[in-house]
Amino acid sequence: MLIDYAAITHPGKVRKNNEDAYLLSALDGDEPIINEPARSLKVGNSGFLVAVADGMGGAAAGEVASREGLAAVSLFLFGHWGRLGAVKDRESALLSALETAVEKASDAVLRYSDDDRTARGMGSTLTAAVIWNGCAYVAQVGDSRAYLLRQGLLHQITEDQTLVNDLVAQGSLTREQARTHPQRNMITQALGSPQPIKAAIGKVALRRGDRLLICSDGLHGEI
Repeated sequence: MLIDYAAITHPGKVRKNNEDAYLLSALDGDEPIINEPARSLKVGNSGFLVAVADGMGGAAAGEVASREGLAAVSLFLFGHWGRLGAVKDRESALLSALETAVEKASDAVLRYSDDDRTARGMGSTLTAAVIWNGCAYVAQVGDSRAYLLRQGLLHQITEDQTLVNDLVAQGSLTREQARTHPQRNMITQALGSPQPIKAAIGKVALRRGDRLLICSDGLHGEI
């Protein structure tokens, strides 16, 4: 599979610090790219990991949370990728590894928060996709999103884990009301939570010409 990619992050016009982070990693040996300018990255038969995290927690804690979460996901998947070749059902093993990687990322953020008083209560969203064998395997925590652009149509392939999205699903709010609700940014799961998290895991079969967009609400919340 030939993959073209681009990645960018920007603090915007309101905040001085940027709590968003992105990661790109070929899961076969190269060092992952975290918030670095795009460079050549060889992608062969191995999986290709892409992820976006949106940190929270005040001061610089949000920046730390997003980067710590991404690094933990990449480290876990990198360490387990070689073992998947010996597993009969590689897809099930990949889905299980992706779910465990998210749990490890949450634990890493929580440990950092416990060790540093200035970072108490910090957390992060996470939306990650492993592209392998013609499919995108997606993990979601919080309200960063993944979209699929196919034949000119943009499809949202993740569901926000937010209070207002739950209220919309229950029929208590309309989609239009949710867009302006005062608690629209309240997420129901985050990396770094002291409570066990459960990532939403999904799979999308890819076609030639498809484009994946993974972004924080700094993008999808505006446009």
